Amino acid sequence: MTPVTVEEMLAARDRRAGRQRAFLAKYQVPLVYLTFNIPGPDKLPRNLEAAFPLACRQVEAALREHGWPVSGAWSETARTGCEACWAVDGPAAPIKAAMTAIEEGAPFGRLLDLDVLDASGKKLSRELPRRCLLCRRPAQLCARSRAHSVEQLLEAIGTILEEALS
Repeated sequence: MTPVTVEEMLAARDRRAGRQRAFLAKYQVPLVYLTFNIPGPDKLPRNLEAAFPLACRQVEAALREHGWPVSGAWSETARTGCEACWAVDGPAAPIKAAMTAIEEGAPFGRLLDLDVLDASGKKLSRELPRRCLLCRRPAQLCARSRAHSVEQLLEAIGTILEEALS
């Protein structure tokens, strides 16, 4: 594994923002954007690439279940991680609720970051904060205080992915 640099992650974030702007301009509907919450310099830990299509299928199944048509979609696996985007013809707030349900309920949902942008590009926020992978406190508190090492978090992520794929 060659570590991903901060510069590469910043460039990936810029590309992601550009893709989002292009999708918003083209489709003029809300977007669902999938990435994974993976700490440290290795953004493609073991089993993540196998979990990515499963995560995409879960998103697509939820959109179908609610009757929200997909106008356009895109996905990519790169050194900086796995990403997917869907332009969804539906109401942004209920779409966000459905994506939060996946994050909270799927076997590896805690590793997913399912952002929803409304048709104007405004990112919708979660109602409740995410919980830490290890201690269940609010994740932002643990991240800010560096309560857990990257190694501890990656071990937990590895276990979650193995269990989800078995």
